[in-house]
Amino acid sequence: MVESSPAARMPRGLRKEKTSVAKDKHRSRRQVFRAIHALIERDGDYCSCCRRPFRNNDVTFGGVMMTGEVAVTGECCAPKIAVRHTIGFYLDAAAVTAARVRYYH
Repeated sequence: MVESSPAARMPRGLRKEKTSVAKDKHRSRRQVFRAIHALIERDGDYCSCCRRPFRNNDVTFGGVMMTGEVAVTGECCAPKIAVRHTIGFYLDAAAVTAARVRYYH
């Protein structure tokens, strides 16, 4: 007769499954993109980690950090993102308008 462990006898919903840390940090792509979009709309002028304001033409990264939080960061905190979903540029509206006025006049 083979004995099973106490964890194996527990109902499947109650026992903790063995999963890797990386798998726990992944969310569905759609959830992450929606959260990144909401974060950019709400507070997209600053790095989510260190709160440094973005300058014109700063490279930005969006994704999931090791803690499981969705963040939009600059190059200053890019290594804190475990899974990157977006890479882009921050464009300051005032700087773009000023450059456009100088170009056309």
